Amino acid sequence: MAMTMQSPEDLGAQYAAVLGELSDRGASGEPAGYFGGVADALSWVLGRGEVAPITMAPIAWPTPPEVMAEHRAAEDVLYRRREDSRSREWVGGVEHGLLWAGGGTPKSPVAGPTKLRIASVIRDEIAQLRELLVDGHFDEIDQANIAGALGVLEWVAGDIITAPLSGRVADQAPDVEAVEAEATFVDDLRQGDGPVSDDGSLPEVSWAFTSGVCQALRWVTCRSEDSAL
Repeated sequence: MAMTMQSPEDLGAQYAAVLGELSDRGASGEPAGYFGGVADALSWVLGRGEVAPITMAPIAWPTPPEVMAEHRAAEDVLYRRREDSRSREWVGGVEHGLLWAGGGTPKSPVAGPTKLRIASVIRDEIAQLRELLVDGHFDEIDQANIAGALGVLEWVAGDIITAPLSGRVADQAPDVEAVEAEATFVDDLRQGDGPVSDDGSLPEVSWAFTSGVCQALRWVTCRSEDSAL
């Protein structure tokens, strides 16, 4: 179960929100910076540009692997592994926009007010994920993906007291602020702060678990309509 790209509707809505931010900044004379990078990233993902924002590769309508490859190129610029004369604020916007578009973070570049799904809906999703695990027709990677999503939902429902990745412990179900804090922790982990293998990357199973957590956080905060997985 690979990372899930944002839906065309969500991509379009976020692109419109970013253009709104750019309009506000233009009116006040502020530089485009970060939001200019996000806009360029989302425009490319939506097929409105024919050149990748970082590598300048002639790619129209990029596939999910091409989106994430371009994200890695943006990371290389930020970590000074790749030379690029453009502003780091702009590159940071490209990096975040591509990571979000590719399903790699639950935190959208322009975030609206966060709200959590109602308890009964979360309970229904928990039941479905538990059935998938009992079914047992999945390999180790898929099981880790399901377990990550289930860990989020059981935590938000108050069934367990430990947050799925940060390990934060509370004596009651998390509120919106706590869920947002976990989403921030996921962002940090996906950028390299976490268990690593000898080559410096997250082990594949750990990546699958984290991807499940990421998708479930998007779903439980109403930022994805697909499902928790």
